[in-house]
Amino acid sequence: MGDFAEAIPVLEYIVGKDANLILPGDGIARRTAYARTGDLEKAAISFAPAAQFSTTPETLYNYANYLKLAGTQEEAREWAPEIGGEEEDAAQVHAKSGAAWFRKGKALQNELAA
Repeated sequence: MGDFAEAIPVLEYIVGKDANLILPGDGIARRTAYARTGDLEKAAISFAPAAQFSTTPETLYNYANYLKLAGTQEEAREWAPEIGGEEEDAAQVHAKSGAAWFRKGKALQNELAA
């Protein structure tokens, strides 16, 4: 719930106990926690495959935000528009959750453009 430093060991412990255990949002939570605590090396390793294959607005938003935190503003600017995609169609697919990430994505795009 916003305490990224405390979340990392818990998430790593859970996944370390059973590598086959899949928790909803676990990958996103760990990647985001790594980025937000400044462990950009682990964040890069975690985000690279997810960003290639995921189309969820949450993953794309967190990847663009990671790129911003990593100091690669130009690359973050390139990824940020991907968050919106076909906003109306994607928002229907992702319902309320997707719409919230689209709004966050638009805010990130505006921030990166400044």
